[in-house]
Amino acid sequence: MNRIWVFIILVSLIVMSFVSPEFILPSILGASSDALSLCLELLAIYAVWLGIISIIENTRLSIILSKLLSPIIDRLWGKGLSNTAKKYLTLSIASSLLGIGGASVPLGIKAIENMDDKSGVVTYPIILTIVFASAGLQFLPTTIMSLMTISGSSDPAFIILPTLLAGLSTIITGFTLAYLFKKLESRF
Repeated sequence: MNRIWVFIILVSLIVMSFVSPEFILPSILGASSDALSLCLELLAIYAVWLGIISIIENTRLSIILSKLLSPIIDRLWGKGLSNTAKKYLTLSIASSLLGIGGASVPLGIKAIENMDDKSGVVTYPIILTIVFASAGLQFLPTTIMSLMTISGSSDPAFIILPTLLAGLSTIITGFTLAYLFKKLESRF
């Protein structure tokens, strides 16, 4: 993959040096500046949300949230999860639904670590956690809306419905496939 990117960059530089060589350096510097600016904006967004998630994790609110979502988690993931796994899974689900995928993934990994029985076999609850973390189901895509607001969008909320529909279709497909493979595996 790195070779492909190197090839694309070299071809682009060669073509640009013949077409308009005076724009090579300003283009490279402008893109670097834009990338750094985007990184700083994302850093600020994630700092706020990770701070909120940390407060929720360190207070009783995470336990309350875990108890509220426990029936759904027990129904989908099974009743064999430890309280710690449920707590991290709940926080991962909550942060994903709020559109903070960057916070959802580490919490999902902590949940998976608590679900792992060290047998080297990936279990059905672990597969569901990976599917959920990858699906991107968001009721409120806050990160995308924040970036759109920073970029000057006049209506950053228009992204809510398409994001929700894409996430729902992905999660339904992923959960259905996981369930079908679980049933198929039990037959053999």
